[in-house]
Amino acid sequence: MKIHTKKSWLILLALALVPALFRAERLQAQPRSLIRSGHTGEITAMAALPGEDLLFTAGEDGKLMVWNTRTEALLQSIRADRFPVQAIAPFPDGSNVALYSSDGNRLHRISLWNWKTGQRRYLHSPDGEVLWMEASPRGSYLLYSVPGLRSMRILRASTGRRLPFLQQATSIVSWFVTAGSEERVMTYSPSSGNIVYRHISSGRAEGEFEAPPGLTNLHILSQRRFAVAETSTGTLGVVDLLSGNLVHQTDAGVIRRVHYDSSRDEILVLSRPSGRAPEVRRFRFHQGRLEEISTATRFPHHEIVNIVALGSQLYGSDPRGRIFLLPHHGDAPHRPDSPRPGDAPQLFAESIIEPITTIATSDERLWIFTQDGLITLPAQFLADMRRARAGHAISPLGETELPASLGDQALIVPGNPDGEDLLIWTPDDSRAPLKQVNTTTGEVTALSVRISPGIRSVYVQGRDILTLSRAGELAMVNLDTGMETFSYRGTGFQTTLGTDRDIFLGKAYTGGFLDSALLRIDPRTGQTVPMETESRLIFSLTYDPRRGRLFAIGISTDRNGDTSTVIEIFDGPNYGRRRTILEIPGEYLDARITVDPLRGAVYTTLDDRGGVLRWDGSRVSELSRNQAHMPRRLVLNDHYVFSVNWDGTLSLISRFSEEPVLDITVIRTASGSAWIAQRPDGMFYASNPILADSYVISVNDSRTDLAGLMILEEEPEEEIEESAEEEGEESRFESGGFHDSLIDEETDSYDQESGAPAPSS
Repeated sequence: MKIHTKKSWLILLALALVPALFRAERLQAQPRSLIRSGHTGEITAMAALPGEDLLFTAGEDGKLMVWNTRTEALLQSIRADRFPVQAIAPFPDGSNVALYSSDGNRLHRISLWNWKTGQRRYLHSPDGEVLWMEASPRGSYLLYSVPGLRSMRILRASTGRRLPFLQQATSIVSWFVTAGSEERVMTYSPSSGNIVYRHISSGRAEGEFEAPPGLTNLHILSQRRFAVAETSTGTLGVVDLLSGNLVHQTDAGVIRRVHYDSSRDEILVLSRPSGRAPEVRRFRFHQGRLEEISTATRFPHHEIVNIVALGSQLYGSDPRGRIFLLPHHGDAPHRPDSPRPGDAPQLFAESIIEPITTIATSDERLWIFTQDGLITLPAQFLADMRRARAGHAISPLGETELPASLGDQALIVPGNPDGEDLLIWTPDDSRAPLKQVNTTTGEVTALSVRISPGIRSVYVQGRDILTLSRAGELAMVNLDTGMETFSYRGTGFQTTLGTDRDIFLGKAYTGGFLDSALLRIDPRTGQTVPMETESRLIFSLTYDPRRGRLFAIGISTDRNGDTSTVIEIFDGPNYGRRRTILEIPGEYLDARITVDPLRGAVYTTLDDRGGVLRWDGSRVSELSRNQAHMPRRLVLNDHYVFSVNWDGTLSLISRFSEEPVLDITVIRTASGSAWIAQRPDGMFYASNPILADSYVISVNDSRTDLAGLMILEEEPEEEIEESAEEEGEESRFESGGFHDSLIDEETDSYDQESGAPAPSS
């Protein structure tokens, strides 16, 4: 008999509360409000958790989105990868989800996310294309298969560590199912048609059957002895998994997707009959036969490419990334406004963002360029947004919106001197790729400077402009006279940069005599000097004129043929001193760096976690990541790091606390563009009150409504001195920073003078 003292009872009570507190913490980690914008590219994977009313979508834009289908709220939006996400595998706990993403060539990544906290738990690099992936029924393992004789891979779900299971030759496995006990796995090999039951830990085969080869779109049925599949002849069939026999097959049109709705025991087939619109057909496997249980639902005006059922609702997506609620022949829908048979698909979510292409800053203003316009905000508005509290109204006095048609690839030319006019490079305008924008009037003027077609890289040095064409022609042209003052031709050139003494060229290493991926050219004499570098391809260059430092981002290869992206620094006499300050496995050809001209710190998007890294001259640290957005370009001023993100938004990070401050999103409306400035705590300012609508913003806190989060547009209140308590409130909404202690620990011993490489993040 155990006797519990008062202290022991308190301990037991505390232990009992820990899971509940952990669950509450995870739920609170979901953002209170999100811009309810859909995917910007085709949705490549959809999955559902019926008991949770959760719909998971992932797409070519690298994003994972989680929707509550009952409230239609967007619960989470995570930019999970630079590459398209190809597959989703939700875990039975409802909190974790595995994603497989790939560039479609050599780079393959599996990541595990706790979508409620928005944190990536680990990253795993498969050794080939992932053919099938799923979480085990109890969530202990993450299993996937790749092409090869030893096709199966098993990871411990909690850590991502690969387990020494199923290392026998299995032939290529395209589909598998794990038993509820997690002791066995059934695999299917399309080349031979073999169905094999194996013990997971020992790999011992416990049963083998021969099924038809070439089966695709397999799904196990509620009668787990059977699976539905698309046969090699294009019919819909059911396979007996204990004999391998094809029990029954029927014509279902040209099959695009097969989805099994376990809650209703229905097989849904998305097909497109020859010359007709897409349609969804419903089947049921009954008494050994496939029976079609209703007439086909056709979509004559919609190109549906994905379907998933959740409860009585049927969702679909099109190539533009839009999500639709589809008319369904099922039971009465649980929402009265759901489309019924014969109705048109109802739009559930679409992208409403007008992408921000580039920005410029000064001490007084922020200039935000979109494809068709220019928005300018006073710097004081950004400071007011940081201080605003519930019920505190602000107004961006001096805000202007101007037309400025620049295209979606516009970029402010690096090296451009400060002034009233900005020099803009518009690569999608072949006739006049260089333009000046008057930031007071928004007037866009094409420059008459004649440059070669097909420009790859542009840089301004003083009153000269340096252009590099895809044909390998480097030219220096004076902006005032339009005269060419220097030219150089070569092959493999990727980028260029000029200083007051030299021109630097980043290129692909060809292996010739005295060849290098980095060249230094004296424009007065034409003398070319190859510089020592470990990179075999340099694609980005940045210069720190105050300290005479050159930074290069390139691709290096080790003895095993594995590639890494590296940042090297060159300084000293004739730039003879070189050292590597950062190395990340893999190829990140979109990585860029920005130098703080006053402090000399370097900020870079070269982060395999999708954030911003900072090198202070001796060590690398990570700024707080905003997992909803992935940085594309960085701009600095005295107060903030501005990140122009891949999804077209703009994020502000404090230079001092390194915490997120604001996300600015430009929204497309019927009357033109408007914008929303959103804080990490969910409070937001909308330039037009029409944006404070549930179609635009999702609120995930049932105790909060839009009115309680919106900062109204009014005249600013008289500023009063903040108390210590108020300052504490401000620090709370900026909480949630993440710093990788491994980076800090490993870089503490880095010797700047020794030239020893900095560790990878």
